[in-house]
Amino acid sequence: MPLVILYYLVLLIICCFLISVSIYISGLIYSVFMGAPYVPTQKKHLKDILKLAKLKQGQNFLEIGSGDGRVVSEAVHTYKVNGKGIEINPILVTQARLIAALRKLDTIEFVRQDIRKMDFKAYDVIYIFLLPGIIETLRERIEKDCKKGTLIICHGFQIKAWEKKLEQKREIKPFYTYYYRL
Repeated sequence: MPLVILYYLVLLIICCFLISVSIYISGLIYSVFMGAPYVPTQKKHLKDILKLAKLKQGQNFLEIGSGDGRVVSEAVHTYKVNGKGIEINPILVTQARLIAALRKLDTIEFVRQDIRKMDFKAYDVIYIFLLPGIIETLRERIEKDCKKGTLIICHGFQIKAWEKKLEQKREIKPFYTYYYRL
């Protein structure tokens, strides 16, 4: 009899695992259909990317398309900024919130929102790792909303229209990082 219980317990665990994986993969597919596939910034480059930004305690930091929230979480943890992550995928928002709670990050918020409806006025630093078409869609809005001096960190893709605003470029493959000052 105990062997039968063990068999059903193992079967239940496997089913729960497979359901969880299916939900996670469905969320990733959802992101692709919304125009922003989930490609996280590599952890080994994160500290350097943020160090070059010269973040200051108390600044307002926004990560657009935050995925699992690793960039904004690291900025909040290391530089004591106020952080916000915007992500359209509800599974990644939940994951980011859980990670932030486990790390006891109090000054961070993750929101499920369409980035095309975002208000950028309150932010000192904005981190973007999105496809060029989406960046171009947001560019004029960011330029109009942001206050003078806002730092835009664009990982992966250059913003041609902001060539004159480029402060520095981090040339590490596979993705370069561009720092623009509005």
